[in-house]
Amino acid sequence: MFGPQIGGWIADLIGLGRAFEIAWNILRWPVILILVVTAVAAIYYFAPDVDQSWKWITPGSVFAVVLWILISLGFSYYVNNFGSYDKTYGSIGAIIVLLTWMYVSGFVILVGGEINAELEHASAEGKAPGEKTGA
Repeated sequence: MFGPQIGGWIADLIGLGRAFEIAWNILRWPVILILVVTAVAAIYYFAPDVDQSWKWITPGSVFAVVLWILISLGFSYYVNNFGSYDKTYGSIGAIIVLLTWMYVSGFVILVGGEINAELEHASAEGKAPGEKTGA
C-alpha cells in the first residue's frame, strides 16, 4: 500500500533519484512474493507435529500463495465496487470485512497444507497418515 511512498522517501533521503524509484516499484513485487512463499513454507514446516526436512517451495505453498493473491484481489475489487458495508453496518463494517478476509486467508492456507499432506501420503518415500517419523 505504501510501497511507492517508501521508495520515494528512500530515494529522497539517500539522493538516488528517479531510477531508484522505478527499480523499487518493479523489484518490490518479486521480493514480497518470495517473502510470502517463505512465510507459508515456514507455517507448513513448523505447524504440523511431524519430523520432516525443510523445503523452500512446496506445491501446497505455491498453490496457497497464488490462490491467496487471486482471492485477495477479487475480494478487494468486490469490497471497493459492490459492497456497501459502511452504509449497512456503520463503522463495524470494516471489522466485518477484515474478519471475512482473514477467514478466507486461513481457508486458503489450510487447503495448501492439505495438498502437501496428500502429496506426502501418496509419494513412495512419504509418511502414512498419522505417522510422525519417516522410519
